Amino acid sequence: MTLHDAGPWLGRDEHGRYKATPNWTAICNGLGFYQYAPIWAGDKVVALVVGSSGETFGTDPAFEANAALIAAAPDLLAALKLLEAEGFGERPKTAEDLLRMDGIAVIASTAIAKAEGGAA
Repeated sequence: MTLHDAGPWLGRDEHGRYKATPNWTAICNGLGFYQYAPIWAGDKVVALVVGSSGETFGTDPAFEANAALIAAAPDLLAALKLLEAEGFGERPKTAEDLLRMDGIAVIASTAIAKAEGGAA
């Protein structure tokens, strides 16, 4: 049973910019404003990634990687469920099995790329 908001979850728009809202701010221990990125499921924010390293917005590699990983969560879950359902680890017995496993590998590779900040 899945209770989370359906994917895709997105942190960036079609131009590669974070889909931030201008009325949000992130304050860490009263030290000032830090970078943040909402993660969206449609028109709903499902997570907020906050970077508190003091880096200039867009220059903290860990912040970028964290946002990409969280946005990829539904894709990673779907890929794992598919692997589990299809008997991950079993050797293909027929050409049809091999094609099915190749398709699953593509889904898994796509989810991993999204989680690592690459093209989805």
